[in-house]
Amino acid sequence: MANEITVNLTTTLQNPSTSTTGGLRDTFASGAMRQSQSTAGCFTATVATSTSEAAFPSSGLGTNGLMVLQNLDSTNDIDWGPSSGGTMITAGTLKAGGPPQMIYCKSTATFRHKAAAGTPKLLIRIYEV
Repeated sequence: MANEITVNLTTTLQNPSTSTTGGLRDTFASGAMRQSQSTAGCFTATVATSTSEAAFPSSGLGTNGLMVLQNLDSTNDIDWGPSSGGTMITAGTLKAGGPPQMIYCKSTATFRHKAAAGTPKLLIRIYEV
């Protein structure tokens, strides 16, 4: 088989303003991006974060993957990033109620997470590619 994973990304910006230009508008549509899996594998976990750094759970996957992260909380943000010497290097923030983030990651990468406040839940999904 081929093209087992399909990703569609669309963003629309409509920010009216008082300027005579009619405001700020933009649209981006990637179209269908397809990815084949050389090894069939998927890992999904929902973890409770805290204000202390913690490692992502082990996926057990052996090849590089397409990682999707989503903050399931409507109030508190979650920082995430790679681990260096056991400490997180913040690479991104998952906004409360915000859209999922997607990256390709190496199977050898170790990631960490930390909540800005509270104990928001973090959805982690990795597809082997």
